[in-house]
Amino acid sequence: MGVAVGFRSSLLLSLTVLGCAAPPPPGEALRSSKARVTVAPDDATLSQVVRGNTQTALALHRELVEGDDSLFFSPLSIQAVLGMAAGGAVGTTLDDFGLVLPLGDGFHRSMNHLDAELDSRGANSTGAEGEPFALSRINQLFVDESQNVEAAYLDLLAEEYGAGVQRLKFRSDPSGTAKVINDWVSQSTNSRIPRLFSPDAFDSHTRVALVNAMYFSAGWATAFTSDDALPFTHLDGAVTTVTMMRHPTLAAREFEDANVQIISVPYSGNELSLRVVIPKTGYRAFEAALTASQLEALFTQLNASRLDISMPPFEMRSRRDLVPALKNLGLELPFSEDADFSALTDLKPFFISTAVHEAWVEVSKSGTRAAAATGLLGATRLSAPEVKRVVIDKPFLFFIVDDATGAVLFMGRYTRP
Repeated sequence: MGVAVGFRSSLLLSLTVLGCAAPPPPGEALRSSKARVTVAPDDATLSQVVRGNTQTALALHRELVEGDDSLFFSPLSIQAVLGMAAGGAVGTTLDDFGLVLPLGDGFHRSMNHLDAELDSRGANSTGAEGEPFALSRINQLFVDESQNVEAAYLDLLAEEYGAGVQRLKFRSDPSGTAKVINDWVSQSTNSRIPRLFSPDAFDSHTRVALVNAMYFSAGWATAFTSDDALPFTHLDGAVTTVTMMRHPTLAAREFEDANVQIISVPYSGNELSLRVVIPKTGYRAFEAALTASQLEALFTQLNASRLDISMPPFEMRSRRDLVPALKNLGLELPFSEDADFSALTDLKPFFISTAVHEAWVEVSKSGTRAAAATGLLGATRLSAPEVKRVVIDKPFLFFIVDDATGAVLFMGRYTRP
């Protein structure tokens, strides 16, 4: 069966599982006496967290797309950082996290168990582009050198996220702190995410950084071997000729019906796969309507198949400010000065001031390499905005309004002096 991936529309890509460990970052370490938990949760709780990961992935995808541009991100990286942040939240602030995470008594334990499952992958696998197999995920909390962290929160990070805690000079040297954290992320992602945080994201109010970094490298079960020059149809209908990589006898899994075709290309070791979802018509409508349960149902219908497949190799990088997307999904209180993170710190006020994500992927004849990092910054108050000059030099409407109720007391327009 011949398959040329990309003839009809753009691709919706799903790395079934994403993931160079870095040395410990500099700075004084805060330590919990607790070891990482190795007891598995029940299967139902773990399934709920995995389903929640898929739901978060699709919801964030819809929020993060920009026009017809390509997009790549790691839902797992984002979920790990949000999970650590939720562990420090209480009351209605914690309730807000439940709008984007499948929170429950077993959530953190299930995140831990999922991490342990991923650690077991790759024993019989090779990496891409001559690298060894890699599926690393590292969590880290950085705090100001004067900042204390609640003991129970230190225990949670140690037991369920394997996260270390390092003290840095947030207040006295914000630019130096940004460099230390960015260097650590770069090392943790094999230099693929060299600057997660902009230095100006750190100011005298920043006290905490929660960070996850991931790196993935896996070769195909059998490599693509040749090239084809074939047409690719863009979302706007334009057609261009691209050089596609070809595998004439790929042992894969496939599902096809009148609406969609799905190709699952295995990585070496047959534990991970790249799943390509190709809507046959109406890409935008399909993408907008796709739910976690629908995607899971489609994936259960994949069957073994032998394919003659051509698909474009590609490399892309996406960087997104997560704050607007998370607020649109209902996570608002943690970004306000009314947030309650008293399970993490006794600072008041204390809230999330920055949430950023960057990811990179390269799909080639030899396999796939990918990296991702997510970072949240916690601050004690909103920074003073930059002074912006405004010259009102044209006609305008004006209103005198009661701020508490929004009632308009007076209204007018000014058209000429």
